[in-house]
Amino acid sequence: MKDKLRALGKEMYGAMMAGISYMIPVVIAGAIIMAIPNFWTAGAAAEAKSGLAFYMYTWGNQLFKMMYYILAMFVAFGLAGRPALTSGLVVGLFAANGESGFLGAVVGGIIAGYVTRYTIKYLKLPPVMSSAKSILFIPIITSFIMFLAMQFAVDPACSFLMKLIYNFGVWVEGLGYKPLLLAVFGACFCFGMGGPFCYGMLPLALIYINAGDNVTAAATMVSATSGCLGTAIAVMLFKKKFTSDEKANVPGLFAGWICQITEFPIPFFMADLKVFTPAYILAGAVGGAMVGLLGVTTPAWHGGMFTALMASSIPKIAICILAQAAVVVLWVWLFKKDLPQEELE
Repeated sequence: MKDKLRALGKEMYGAMMAGISYMIPVVIAGAIIMAIPNFWTAGAAAEAKSGLAFYMYTWGNQLFKMMYYILAMFVAFGLAGRPALTSGLVVGLFAANGESGFLGAVVGGIIAGYVTRYTIKYLKLPPVMSSAKSILFIPIITSFIMFLAMQFAVDPACSFLMKLIYNFGVWVEGLGYKPLLLAVFGACFCFGMGGPFCYGMLPLALIYINAGDNVTAAATMVSATSGCLGTAIAVMLFKKKFTSDEKANVPGLFAGWICQITEFPIPFFMADLKVFTPAYILAGAVGGAMVGLLGVTTPAWHGGMFTALMASSIPKIAICILAQAAVVVLWVWLFKKDLPQEELE
């Protein structure tokens, strides 16, 4: 039984990683196109109403949102091949336009993959109708099942989780100590990696940011980027702790840090939950709290290092970024074990 569960977990993990590998180029392209206009708009590309900044931010944002479709479709594809792309697309529709986001895309993609696999296996048709199985019956049946699953199970479950996270933030807010609230924001944005912890807390952070609180904007930006930087440095320093595939992801981690693409650490997180869960939570909390204590501000909460260059104090924000990254590096050094020699090759 344990072997079967282990094999099942490995299969789902492989499908998820396949989906992420297809998603990452879309995320990079969208994020960079969105971030570039911040250079000539003082970090206000998202508020642009016309001109090149408006178009670039709109294009990049639309492309960035496609990540949910790509992720869900190719997670399902990893489990059931091409017939699962349609049911995976249904999952992407809910993940991108509903409240489930990254988590919904992964969970729904896995469900879609298995639904499609077993529909193919158990759906028996008369010989005269068999030619229509893959182009008619499988897409219709699996899509309808996934519409039901996403509408009444996955999306509501993710929504409930995000509401719990938001209410926790409101409770911390009531304590009246701003650096503590920013530490909670930081922990959620660093650990969340585009998932429910991130999007559950973001509405509360945006209340402050939209009211002109640029300290919260800086804390959001720092915590959402520096996990990538810390992971990249850790991989370069402690090569015996990471596989060759993980080492190959270092350029992507630096791109994630520069452009605020929070999803890049996901493969490292999924490969070693015990190490990276506390590492990212603690690092994000340190980064957010330090921004609050130092009072550093940025004109926007997005844009990564493009926005950091416009901070009220570059030395101060550099200290916050490096401190958060250092927590990840230190945690990896202390708690992540060296890999066996055969896994390093």
